[in-house]
Amino acid sequence: MEDVDVSQSSRPEVAADSSQQTRLEIATVVLLGLVALVTAWAAFQASLWSGVSLDFYAQADTRQQEASFLRETSTALSQEDQAVFIEYLKSARAGDARLAGIIKTEIMAKRLRDAVDAWERAPPATRGVTPLSDVYGYIVPGKPESVRRLEESRSSLGLAREANTYGDTYNLAAVLFAGALFLVGISSTLRLPRFRAALLVVGAVIFLTTAGWMATVAIQNPF
Repeated sequence: MEDVDVSQSSRPEVAADSSQQTRLEIATVVLLGLVALVTAWAAFQASLWSGVSLDFYAQADTRQQEASFLRETSTALSQEDQAVFIEYLKSARAGDARLAGIIKTEIMAKRLRDAVDAWERAPPATRGVTPLSDVYGYIVPGKPESVRRLEESRSSLGLAREANTYGDTYNLAAVLFAGALFLVGISSTLRLPRFRAALLVVGAVIFLTTAGWMATVAIQNPF
């Protein structure tokens, strides 16, 4: 019987296994590096967007407080103008022209005096109850600015929520990348090439899919 050299016949098989192992090792190292790098980028962007969101929330709160203060001031001044006009009207109707003149020239604010002049020039049939209306050019003190600050507050609040959404998106991407990193990392401990390759493929699919999705999200410039 002719002897068979087992060591010679199995050498191609061993070489093939060794080559496959080398390819798997290279793929694992490259994928681990890419996933780790992109995970760090996602976490960095999430932290930047979180800071932007906090800034806009603070800005919205400040504008809201300013709008409230201006609105309260506007209400107080409007009530004061209303009281001054009532005293002026009472004096005019009582025939006390001197007191009415003093109230109009020395006590009334210019905004009210101009509105009263326009109100008195209007025909009695079309005249309103008081001149405290934009029809007569009266603008409630602080009201336009209050409205503007309130609009700025709403705008800042919308931007804060948008930035917060971007931050949440990057945080979710980082979690998915961590899953891919786990699969790729655990594959390096296995000795079954097929099972190891399967984990690498699954990790690569998660990585590529998440990276493609993350690429559609706005980037916050740190500079």
